[in-house]
Amino acid sequence: MFNNVPNMRDRFTKFNAHKSDEALKTDAEFLKQVDAIIGGFETLINNLDDTDLLLDRLESLADEHLEKKPAISSNYFGSLQKKIHLFIEGALSVGSDSDEARAWTHLVGSLNKVIKDHAIHNLGLSDVDREALVSSWNQLTGRAGGSRNAGTNLVLWMLDNVPNMRDRFTKFNARQSDDNLRKDTEFVKQVDLITGGLESMIDNVNNPILFHDAMVRLADAHMNLKPRVGLEYFSPLQRHIHTYIEKALGVSADSAAPRAWTDLLTAFNNVLKD
Repeated sequence: MFNNVPNMRDRFTKFNAHKSDEALKTDAEFLKQVDAIIGGFETLINNLDDTDLLLDRLESLADEHLEKKPAISSNYFGSLQKKIHLFIEGALSVGSDSDEARAWTHLVGSLNKVIKDHAIHNLGLSDVDREALVSSWNQLTGRAGGSRNAGTNLVLWMLDNVPNMRDRFTKFNARQSDDNLRKDTEFVKQVDLITGGLESMIDNVNNPILFHDAMVRLADAHMNLKPRVGLEYFSPLQRHIHTYIEKALGVSADSAAPRAWTDLLTAFNNVLKD
């Protein structure tokens, strides 16, 4: 695993994972880690014939890894899933199409799926939310004739619904008419920035690591502005975004899309608070 899972050696602080294999085999802390990893695999293997217990063990292992600081998520287990067959083939002298090689890929894949699902759930987005975000943004861009037009419509609505937002901008007059704003080069640049940030989340909504990274980058970018752009702007946006989605898509308040956008802003604001 050290040689095949990127950055795994750098995860450990209780022993030097960059030592030689021979030195690691005599390192007490390394041996403790081996026991922990093997114990985790054995809790899965020992319960393969009991679906409920297997799922329970998968979820426990997933949560245990996600609760670490920093979290151990699909950034590690994705690579392990892709390459575990190589270890099994070499260790057991079996082919890549053998039952053993495929079985281990499926086992790690099952753990990786649970980790991924829990990671996204921990961010506050359900499967329905994720699907609704992607589909609703596709609808918004399709109806508007592209991302920039969809972003322009959203930002113009934000100027009317996020208190004091018009006063934030110094490179263009945010109190111009909508028609004039659409022709203002600096306003268009701002639209592109906002749209790009939004799409960085939506494009990665099914990848918890990239999704979280996108939210952290956006939060840092807004908090580093002078003056900062914090919850005084994003909390009203979180509260009111559902009304924009309802009107823009012609859907009801209890439909999936408005709820998904509220949940997206809630997740972002939780990162912003941190």
